Amino acid sequence: MNFHYLKHKIYIMILLSIAILFIGYSCLQIETTFGFIVGILNLALGAITFSAAARFIILKSPILSINAEGIYDSRVMTSVIPWADIKDFELLKIKRTHFLKLDVSKSYSDFKWLYRKLSQKNLNKNPQVVLINLKNLNVDFENLKSALETQKSELVDG
Repeated sequence: MNFHYLKHKIYIMILLSIAILFIGYSCLQIETTFGFIVGILNLALGAITFSAAARFIILKSPILSINAEGIYDSRVMTSVIPWADIKDFELLKIKRTHFLKLDVSKSYSDFKWLYRKLSQKNLNKNPQVVLINLKNLNVDFENLKSALETQKSELVDG
């Protein structure tokens, strides 16, 4: 199973980035130092958000992949978590956000650099738990749950 970003969220992000670019351009028309600084900052922010959103529209590879090898989240992981290392999993809802919680048999540390730095405290607290954020992904939770249970039963039976 492969999961991608929700397209309408990306389109909203593009519209917001265009609005930020327009505000930045408008601020540059104000002939003050403050207007110039705000304008440049808005143009930079708008360009960054627009390029990120455009990348997600063009991106063909899935964000989250669950297959026979294991589970891989391209946003934060550098390698697949193999099924042999997954002891248990659970679908959680924390403050209106869905997560896939994986209990792994050994500490999983193959996270991308930025995620590792931002989540260092949580990773050190419990290195055998991996939380995968399912927010903004095109996920049918019933299908996901049944696929995970099928994979789990195959591991137990096999």
